[in-house]
Amino acid sequence: MKLRLKILIGFLILAVILMLAEIWSVYQVNTMRLSVQESLDGNYKGIHAAQRMLLALETENQAIFTLLQGNWKEGRQHLTSVDSAFQIDMATIEKNGKAASQKSLINSIKKQYAAFQLLWEKPIVGTKKEENLNWYANHILPAQMKIKISLNQIIRVSNDDMYKTGLNLKNSVHRAMMPGVVAMLAAIIYLLLFNFFINHYLISPILKITKGLKNLLDQKQPFEVEIETDDEISELASTITTLVSKMNYGEIEE
Repeated sequence: MKLRLKILIGFLILAVILMLAEIWSVYQVNTMRLSVQESLDGNYKGIHAAQRMLLALETENQAIFTLLQGNWKEGRQHLTSVDSAFQIDMATIEKNGKAASQKSLINSIKKQYAAFQLLWEKPIVGTKKEENLNWYANHILPAQMKIKISLNQIIRVSNDDMYKTGLNLKNSVHRAMMPGVVAMLAAIIYLLLFNFFINHYLISPILKITKGLKNLLDQKQPFEVEIETDDEISELASTITTLVSKMNYGEIEE
């Protein structure tokens, strides 16, 4: 193999090692970015949706009081509007709640809210429920409280998941850095090996040829240099040997 090709292959191998490490690092960083962004976006949307649902429950509470006071039209319109917003936010947390603990809480909220709806969907105005604070205290408040507890739990779980995402991000950064570190170590080891082979196949043969020529000129010793490789250095040594063999040693000036 030609010396030029050996050196070229050596640099190509080094370039491939560094390129593969860079590709792997970019892949790890991109995967980490997408995963973290998806998790943070989902939890952020879920938390804000749950907070709006808590406010919606308070607004529904006011609408139920309106019904208790005998204002049927105003109370029903208010309840219908707020219920629609509550259902939209319910769909939001259901879409973004990926963790098993979140899904369990979402199912509980849906069942609890469905039971709560049954309480105020039935006629209130013109029935014994109107102006009945005992009915309100014994049925409406407990049903609302269950939903609020579940909503606060899902907010807490989402916050915990965001914290875990932060910890995972820290670990992912270490994983993303590892290919670069490994590549640097591999590059250093490879450069040491490459330096060894350069010395073995290039520098050492040149030194041998130089020493042989000095011995020929200074001490009239025969030029006998053996080069183990089959490349340009070997051709140079062979050419010098041929040249010396055709010369008359006695005619070499001291």
